Amino acid sequence: MIIAIIIATILNLFSFAVNNNLQTAERGKQIQIVAPPPPPSKWPLSFAPFDCEWVQVELKSRNVKPNVAKFLMVMVERESQCCPFIQGGDRVDSNCYVTHVARWDHRSDTGLFMINGVHYKTFNGFVCPKYTCSQDVLQYDIEMQFDIMLELYAKCGSSPWTSPNYGCVPDWPYVDVLQL
Repeated sequence: MIIAIIIATILNLFSFAVNNNLQTAERGKQIQIVAPPPPPSKWPLSFAPFDCEWVQVELKSRNVKPNVAKFLMVMVERESQCCPFIQGGDRVDSNCYVTHVARWDHRSDTGLFMINGVHYKTFNGFVCPKYTCSQDVLQYDIEMQFDIMLELYAKCGSSPWTSPNYGCVPDWPYVDVLQL
């Protein structure tokens, strides 16, 4: 029984090799199996604090004007040190992995651009429901972080990052949920 299984296995392997045009190695030489390369990604495979070249490349690919890109680079270096998967108050190691939370009073700020919760937690913000109402989704979607940041900048200028007013009001009919 065992011999029959071994013979069947060898025949199946031989059949597979013949049907797929595989050649055996010469005696004494090893076969090197090379996996296909991973699909290309526009995002780095790893991140490091203040290693921001990839952010500049993305801003340029989105045709952001040089003066705006310069402001956004200063802001992203200040806000997240170019670590995309963090929340406000996080401290990171040399690979942008969160080591601890140093401040708990800014936890709604999210991602590379520290997008404030006022923009994604309420239907009055620019993000919810157009992009997402979830901090978890926003935190781990770099493409969405860039989309939202550029829309915020186009509609509000620098105020979401420079003013203590926690963002700005959208240009569509605004409903103050606190007054309902």
